[in-house]
Amino acid sequence: KGYRLEYDLSPTIEYQERSSNTSVRFSTCYNRKFSSRLSLRTGIILSKLYFSYDAGSLHDEEEPWEWIEDYEGVGDTESYQGYTQFKFKPVSNFTLHAGLHYLQLALNEDFAIEPRGGFKWELPNSQYITGGFGMHSRHEQLMHYFTKLYDEDGIEYFPNKDLKLQRSIHYVL
Repeated sequence: KGYRLEYDLSPTIEYQERSSNTSVRFSTCYNRKFSSRLSLRTGIILSKLYFSYDAGSLHDEEEPWEWIEDYEGVGDTESYQGYTQFKFKPVSNFTLHAGLHYLQLALNEDFAIEPRGGFKWELPNSQYITGGFGMHSRHEQLMHYFTKLYDEDGIEYFPNKDLKLQRSIHYVL
């Protein structure tokens, strides 16, 4: 919120934003232990994503001050995720993890398939060394995809609808 002081020093809202991001998710997973050395975990996450946003301000072009909606937007989409990961213990003090993660944003059908892996090497005296690697993606806040502009004929369009997923590569040791 932005404020200004009136002549009697009482604050008046000059600018205000309101936003809401909500979601409904369904997730399920399946675990399978093949042996004491090998196990599998796989699952899906389905999400319905909603957003609403509005911003307004006081304009003094005409007296008295008038509240003007500067921006208003609503939208929704879905995201789909799937994953599978294996845990393998070739020897008693060493564990390997390997898997894949899938993410898709339905709004623009952009998707990512991301490999991930890691290890844990257990040392004497309760010490251990761990390491991991993974590709990770995420979508922007929905308000960015639903930014609405108007062309010279007054027809609305959404220039950011095709924004790609943000992608990163992480590794730790």
